[in-house]
Amino acid sequence: MGQLPPSSQDLPYIQTFKWLFYPTQFFEENAQKYGDVFSINIGPTFRPQVHVSNPQLIEQIFAVEPYKFQSASKFAIGLLGKESLVAIDGERHRSQKKLLTPPFHGDRLRSYADTIAQIVQQQTSSWKEGGKVNLPSVMKEISFKAIAKTVFGLTDSDRSQQIESLLLARNTPTANLLQGIALAFPPSRGLIKKSPQWHQAKARAEARDRLIYEEIADKRAQANGSDILSLMISAEDENGRKMEDIELRDELMTLLFAGKETTAIALSWLLWWVKSDRARAALAGRSIEQQLLAELSQIDASDYLGLTRLPYLNAVCLETLRIYPAPMSCFNRIPQQDYNLGGFVIPAGVPIFPAIYLTHHREDLYPDPKAFRPERFLERQYAPHEYLPFGGGNRRCLGMAFALLEMKIVLATMLRAWNLELSEPRTLKPKREGLLLKCPDYDIVPKSRN
Repeated sequence: MGQLPPSSQDLPYIQTFKWLFYPTQFFEENAQKYGDVFSINIGPTFRPQVHVSNPQLIEQIFAVEPYKFQSASKFAIGLLGKESLVAIDGERHRSQKKLLTPPFHGDRLRSYADTIAQIVQQQTSSWKEGGKVNLPSVMKEISFKAIAKTVFGLTDSDRSQQIESLLLARNTPTANLLQGIALAFPPSRGLIKKSPQWHQAKARAEARDRLIYEEIADKRAQANGSDILSLMISAEDENGRKMEDIELRDELMTLLFAGKETTAIALSWLLWWVKSDRARAALAGRSIEQQLLAELSQIDASDYLGLTRLPYLNAVCLETLRIYPAPMSCFNRIPQQDYNLGGFVIPAGVPIFPAIYLTHHREDLYPDPKAFRPERFLERQYAPHEYLPFGGGNRRCLGMAFALLEMKIVLATMLRAWNLELSEPRTLKPKREGLLLKCPDYDIVPKSRN
């Protein structure tokens, strides 16, 4: 019989309420009371789950042979599809990830860089000098269009515009609220499924999938595209097998969810930290923005891959992902047998979550963890089990390099063209939206540097 780590004495529904509405405080309080390994009981199952913020134990978890853990997310099946990379396990997962990895690395990134920069320029071209701009809304649009053009290969055709409209409609505040309630409180699902909003969402999903399958069929016929979907269609595993339409559809939805939401949140925080009074730490007497502009002046404005070689820009992006990571935890690992972890014996079937947010806020790893200090990434290198905004082990996000490149291009393009100021000084605290920590809305006031 296993021995679970200590757990909050609050009733499961109270824990779920705190997890939904006060996520960072909830996890910090548990870590302070119970240490690096603790249990919580939250919806929808109200069964124990274990959260781990000890780097050595996270390293142990990441190193375990995949067959000893079930890592597939059952929740992802309903959200993304049963063939999604996050919904499959074992050899199927290994083979599918191998097929999907090449488009996100090496020379392929070069071909996406120009597209991302053009999207940023298009989105900012309508800004009015001295007017207010809701920055998170802009970042959502940029992140979505980057995925739509580089992954889906969408153009200006009527079908592409319909797909864009249906994909954007999928992530409305009402849809996210209903998703969160249904996830955390299973008894509510029957009532939610009777609501007009649910039926509207279902109809949109069916229309969206029909158009996506038409897009897949067209790209199969063309067989010469450079977008990620075309590359996925032509990819073959070691046995010569290619992905079927349903696999392609589910992976497209996975890339959209993983790429659009998380990157938009990171981009929103990124600019806020650069401009915030809370982040006025300086190098050589310069502000963060001044240091970035000095570094950007060392390379040509069109050398987008050159951005990857700028150490301070990289440090600013890494620190942004550290302090408020969009996912608070990695995908769970479910041991198939009782599992020894830090002196506890986790019973088979109890999910284990490497805790990203808590690990990133350890004082012994990141002194003064609440402070935004990009220099910490210039002073030392962190191991994959110490810094894990993209997860780790065999479940590490394959779009990591793409996301970091997008962050650097967006920030560099905006800072070079615009002097951006916050419309009002205030403190922002992350809020949960679905499964992610969201950056609250805020406005900026753009002024041209020309």
